[in-house]
Amino acid sequence: PGAAAGAPGFRTFLLVWAGQLVSGVGSGFTSFALGVWVYQATGSVTGFALILVAATLPTVLLLPFAGALVDRWDRRRTMIVADTVSASATLALALLLYADRLQIGHIYVAAMVHAACGAFQWPAYSAATTLLVPKHLLGRAAGMVEFAYATAGILSPLLAGILIGRIGIPGVMLVDCLTLIAAVGTLAAVRFPRPPARAGAGARPSLWTEVRLGLRYLAERPGLRWLLAFFSSINLFANFNNVLIVPLVLSFATPAVLGATLSTGAIGILLGGAVMSGWGGPRRRVRGIVVGGVLLGAAMMVTGLRPWGPLVAAGLFLFNFWAPVMNGCSQAVWQVKVPPELQGRVFAIRRMIATCTAPVCYLVAGPLADRVAAPLMAPGGALAGPLGPLLGGTGPGRGIGLLFVVMGGMCVLVAVTGLFSPRLMGMEDDVPDAVPDALPEPRPALA
Repeated sequence: PGAAAGAPGFRTFLLVWAGQLVSGVGSGFTSFALGVWVYQATGSVTGFALILVAATLPTVLLLPFAGALVDRWDRRRTMIVADTVSASATLALALLLYADRLQIGHIYVAAMVHAACGAFQWPAYSAATTLLVPKHLLGRAAGMVEFAYATAGILSPLLAGILIGRIGIPGVMLVDCLTLIAAVGTLAAVRFPRPPARAGAGARPSLWTEVRLGLRYLAERPGLRWLLAFFSSINLFANFNNVLIVPLVLSFATPAVLGATLSTGAIGILLGGAVMSGWGGPRRRVRGIVVGGVLLGAAMMVTGLRPWGPLVAAGLFLFNFWAPVMNGCSQAVWQVKVPPELQGRVFAIRRMIATCTAPVCYLVAGPLADRVAAPLMAPGGALAGPLGPLLGGTGPGRGIGLLFVVMGGMCVLVAVTGLFSPRLMGMEDDVPDAVPDALPEPRPALA
């Protein structure tokens, strides 16, 4: 492992990873600041949730075509263009806010632009990693990516709170643009190896044909389909955490407590990513995925039990700890089971299917919290009497707490069902490896 870590390909991965880490911290500045601004301006869970819909739906719709194009295009240049366009959208928001002309509609549009860029950036990054990192280190590389997300999640709320008081929200967003430029700089300094040509490749097929090729690869491998079905089901319920955690905390605490809670949760991702970086996951990675799902759902239930900051932070910490373990194990499975020359389109289709339930969750979560759960847990509500003592009382935020408990319980149910599924638990044996133990040495890392 030490020799592999010093190889040119792995050094290239480390440089790109560092640039994406810096960019992620900057993007977190904007997300935190605008998230608080929108919720406080509207006071509505539904209005807050619609931003997440705008930030998710374009990704789901574009991913199959973006993945096929990523397999055609230079993956490094694709990432450069995606980061550049994303920085431009952030800069536009900063200028509108500075001119006191920012409206929530502008945020929806910017969120859609960021999502469209992510539809190209993520499969390009994931597919390039397979070509840069030795096979036996893919689990660790996936853990490092989760570690980077966690670091951004920890630093962004804390630093954003400090910077907003000194340079204002427009200044914070300009810092985000600078971090995106830094990410582009690291990409400009390296070269990625090209994937091996497919056997029998002749004239380039149409885009639709390439998309269908990715779909056919999945259709012919039931084990991968079972893994996708598992993640889609877990995501349907776990994504309630993403849309409801901010309203839950703000229902009983200040934005400062919210920032501390989100940072505590991000420490969970940090430690989970660190564990995956050093460990690489269990030998049977599907076991890490499914057991992680059980523990993730249980943590989500804890988050909703009481309107008490430390308990919410503890639940979010545990939820976020198991998420990178699940994602890292899953990423390593896919990187080993899918040929590198097909990974752009297959990974994109995989992400589309696994996340297609997210917009449904975001659309439902707001009305469900505002119009169903809140009245049920209001003083005198239908469930206030029997569930009020269990959930720490009634009133503001307790309907959201109820949703956390219910949706976390559904995650546990899905994961326990998966533990008893031979098709899911045996998928690593049913689907042969498509990546050799050692890839050809890439070209020198620096341009």
